[in-house]
Amino acid sequence: MPRAELGIYGVPAGFGDLISIDIWGSGDGLPVSAKGDRCVLTIVDHFNSFLYAYPVPDEKAGTIAKTLATHLFLKHEEVTSYLKIRRWYTSGYMSMPNGKVERKHRELAYMLGIYSMQKPNHWDDNLPFVVFAINTVYSATLGDTPFFIQHLRHPKICTESIGNERKYYNLDQYKQERVMRMKKAMEQVAKNLEKAMVK
Repeated sequence: MPRAELGIYGVPAGFGDLISIDIWGSGDGLPVSAKGDRCVLTIVDHFNSFLYAYPVPDEKAGTIAKTLATHLFLKHEEVTSYLKIRRWYTSGYMSMPNGKVERKHRELAYMLGIYSMQKPNHWDDNLPFVVFAINTVYSATLGDTPFFIQHLRHPKICTESIGNERKYYNLDQYKQERVMRMKKAMEQVAKNLEKAMVK
């Protein structure tokens, strides 16, 4: 089984090039939810720091595999054999190699603690809102929010659309704009990640 070395993995080339996957909550003081969830499967994309988090009832391989297949691989149409994804395993007792996802765990613990103070057994109901909040915080390393880098737009909040006229785009023009925004965002993120690695 290949082990990840301590230290820096290098600058990811794009979305999904390097992701960290971990399980948080079991043994970290997270109570069993009313729905029976005991922990959170967390996934962080190293390119844009985008966090995915899914409540799960246990840490069994079948549960984790089903959650990954349903929420990550099928959602993003990624098939590991097609993409030739390599896996590294980190020690369960040493958080340094998986530092990016461990930092997200600290954010989750703090924010879920606040959101779930009144009803601690309903933390899994609050999880999507906490993940949204984490993904919409500005990152100096990225030069924008993880949400923007992932979706090439800032989130639309329901109050923003009230009273605003809808804009209709020519589909070809829209595609060209998206491609240009994607190139620009990826170039900027790559530069920022390179700078951060040097520090």
